[in-house]
Amino acid sequence: LRHGPAGSLALNQAIEAALKRRAGIAGAWWPGRLVLIAENSYALGLYNGDLGVAWPDADGRMRVHVEAAGGALRAFAPAALPAHEPAFAMTVHKSQGSEFAAVALVAGGADHALLTRELLYTGVTRAQARAELW
Repeated sequence: LRHGPAGSLALNQAIEAALKRRAGIAGAWWPGRLVLIAENSYALGLYNGDLGVAWPDADGRMRVHVEAAGGALRAFAPAALPAHEPAFAMTVHKSQGSEFAAVALVAGGADHALLTRELLYTGVTRAQARAELW
């Protein structure tokens, strides 16, 4: 789910707040911040669903590094990014086509109308090694 107390928006907010609090970070951009591109930018070659990680470049400037076709990393200034959101948690829909070492699938309640066999299958099969159902 995207909305609600167990939705990706709320989970991302809670995860980011906890990580920042633990590391004593006050700013919006910090090393290790994960982002999900939410809008195509043909000019930049960034597309809805691309994943990036914030990390300083050799000069100490914060950049968002996104893997390009062929595996090369491309670096972008955070202000140059098209619409984006944190990517510590994402909906099953947004995760399609991706694989992760481990997945925690937050179901949001056993009686939710969107909780189907197909959704569970799609979410669990994003995991390469380990999946947890919450």
